[in-house]
Amino acid sequence: MEEPRNLYVHIGRRLRERRISLALSGPQLGELAGVSGYQIYQYELGRDRIWAGLLHALAGALQVPVTFFFEGMDGEGVAFGRRDRRLLEFMRNVAEISDEDHLAAILEVVRLLAANGMAKQP
Repeated sequence: MEEPRNLYVHIGRRLRERRISLALSGPQLGELAGVSGYQIYQYELGRDRIWAGLLHALAGALQVPVTFFFEGMDGEGVAFGRRDRRLLEFMRNVAEISDEDHLAAILEVVRLLAANGMAKQP
C-alpha cells in the first residue's frame, strides 16, 4: 500500500503555519508537545508521520482542533512559501500593536501599497 505522502506534507505545513503564527520556535513547540525541536522539523517537512496521540497533543499546544490540520486538504496539499510566512509574521506583529491610531496608519499604508500594486499588474 502506497503511503499518503501528500497527507503528511499537508499536515506538516499546517503545523508550521500555526507554529509561526503563534511565534513559537520548533524547540518551544516540541517542549510543549513532548518531542524534540528536530522532530517538529521532520513533521513540518512531512518526512515523519505524526501518530494520533501526538497530533492531539500538538493541537492542544497550538490551541486548535485536530481538524485544523486537515483543513484545505485537496489531495495535492497546499503550498506554504515565503509570502505565506511573511503574511503570518505581519499579522502576528500587527496584532501586538495596541495603539488604535498606529493601527489605522498601518492599514492606510497597506491599502495604498495594495492599490499601487494592483495598478501595476497587467
